Amino acid sequence: MTSPGFVLKLAWREGRASRRRLALLVAAVAVGVAALVAINSFTANLRDSIRDQARALLGADLALSTAGPFSPRAEEIIRVIAAAGGGRGARVARVTSFGAMAYVARTSGARLVQVWAVGPGYPFYGSIETVPAGE
Repeated sequence: MTSPGFVLKLAWREGRASRRRLALLVAAVAVGVAALVAINSFTANLRDSIRDQARALLGADLALSTAGPFSPRAEEIIRVIAAAGGGRGARVARVTSFGAMAYVARTSGARLVQVWAVGPGYPFYGSIETVPAGE
């Protein structure tokens, strides 16, 4: 195993022999470290922002989805979670969504729409706004 003293002596010798190469190496390392710090900072800020806005974006704390009906085992687990905590269990709302075509009288054409059928209590956070209001 090489000693730190040997590594420092080697670095000193190489640095004296070619200052331009040493400056280029130091600059490359500095730019690399700065890029890693910037990427990690951006990632952390993005995660924090999504975590802070998750409830409003989702309308709940957790969403479970499936292409078909839930299995009886999954339904039982949902029921147990909703009943847990002595009446303070999770609130559950069913949401069914699908893509469809809708006729738009104003343009005399069809448009692709996303249809949502929501059960009572949804959303748990925020509110649903429609334009025009109340429809």
